[in-house]
Amino acid sequence: MPYSEVYTRIHSNPTLSIDDPSVVPDVEVFEIQHYPPSTNKIHDRKGIPEEGFYCWFCLPGEKPTTPSYGPFSTKEEAVKFVQIIRPILLDYLKRL
Repeated sequence: MPYSEVYTRIHSNPTLSIDDPSVVPDVEVFEIQHYPPSTNKIHDRKGIPEEGFYCWFCLPGEKPTTPSYGPFSTKEEAVKFVQIIRPILLDYLKRL
């Protein structure tokens, strides 16, 4: 069984700080870790995501608005990915 923990909330626009109360974070970066393998022979990891850092666009208290992206080796790689894909995603959404 995997273990998932929300690691941090950020804003996809790196020029905005979530320390500013008027800024709402729009991304969650989280880490998937697996528990040690079970001795139970029925234990199967089929369909369980790989270990690593993942991210998705998600407003606080809401369901994610995109699929999860990852796995990334570090939190910093996941954040960098979000900041690169943000303009592409915004452009795509404008065209809908």
